[in-house]
Amino acid sequence: MLDSPDINSQYLKCVLLSKNNKKDNIILQKIINRILSFQVNDINDRKSHGGFSAGKIWFYDPSENKQKSSKNHINTWVTIFSLDSLMLTYQGSKLNPFFLC
Repeated sequence: MLDSPDINSQYLKCVLLSKNNKKDNIILQKIINRILSFQVNDINDRKSHGGFSAGKIWFYDPSENKQKSSKNHINTWVTIFSLDSLMLTYQGSKLNPFFLC
């Protein structure tokens, strides 16, 4: 799947801010779970633990119609967008988005 948590996060944020939350909760939960699937959970690596890796779309070359090597690219902007949408999603709850993993 060619997606990225920053793209999914921006979509989630738009839905939440539009107050058009009549979207199926199952769909929203799938989007949230997809975003969370990009979070790095490596307690042995303090630099990346809790951050979010960029999705495959970042490394897709449409001119060659193939995927370039991406490894596990932790990205500041992806992490910011992901945490922002998750904080908005769980606003008012005791969930701390910085400790999701």
